Amino acid sequence: MSASVVVGMRSSTLMSSSSSLSGGGGVVAGKKQRQFGPLLSSSSLGLKRSWGPSVCGGLGGVGVSRRRLRASSSSSSSRSSSSSSSVSTSTLKSELLDFITPLSRGLDASSEDVMFIRGMISSLAEAQQAQRSSEDSSSSSSSSQASLTGSWKLTFTSEQETLFILKNAALFGTEAGDVWQVIDDDANLLQNVITFPPAGRFQVNSSLQTDESKSIRRNFKFNQAKLVVGDADWNHVRTIPFPPYGQGWFDNVYLDEDLRCAEDSRGDVLVVQRCPLRLFE
Repeated sequence: MSASVVVGMRSSTLMSSSSSLSGGGGVVAGKKQRQFGPLLSSSSLGLKRSWGPSVCGGLGGVGVSRRRLRASSSSSSSRSSSSSSSVSTSTLKSELLDFITPLSRGLDASSEDVMFIRGMISSLAEAQQAQRSSEDSSSSSSSSQASLTGSWKLTFTSEQETLFILKNAALFGTEAGDVWQVIDDDANLLQNVITFPPAGRFQVNSSLQTDESKSIRRNFKFNQAKLVVGDADWNHVRTIPFPPYGQGWFDNVYLDEDLRCAEDSRGDVLVVQRCPLRLFE
């Protein structure tokens, strides 16, 4: 999210958190839609309404038992380890989403869950690479660049600063809404945003560059941070600037038209779902 919350160097708690997400702005949620500006549509900000089927891609998983799913997914992971092409990416992706959906974006994840998710992502990436090789497809570099641009909605993160804000937003008199990582790869732009219903957000803008030595890696550096405060009637109240401080990188370990899984310079993991690109002001 990434406010995108998963990539960044530790500076202040709030500042680091916003660097990752992403992941990952509420773009197309509910019947009422508004263009991103100082305020966000309340229909896209409710924490409870964020779950269930995804509002921007239909990738929401069902709330099945994690223990039962872990057992079945372990079997699939073992199969993909021995023969990556024997398990389709769509199957592995569905298993990953089914596993993480009940985890409240990471708030309810144990250390064992995080380790298991890392293994699932690794298996998914291996299966995708095997599929590309068998199809003699274009290089992963051009594929990643072509499809990285978008607004990415947070589904799971292990980044503790982001999770702290999601858990403790009530201390600020609100609750955390959707968390976003907005990327325009052609414009070298990254926005990490945490939304606060009904009409607020914490946003960090960064420059973004492809790493010369690793095509799946993006290096970022903060250049603007602000807290936007609004009221229940969609009136913009004020914008509070913060000094931007931080830089880092993230690797897009898995990337397709619907889903992105990333690992960052601090070892945190991020799973986000794609929505149409809309930039925050």
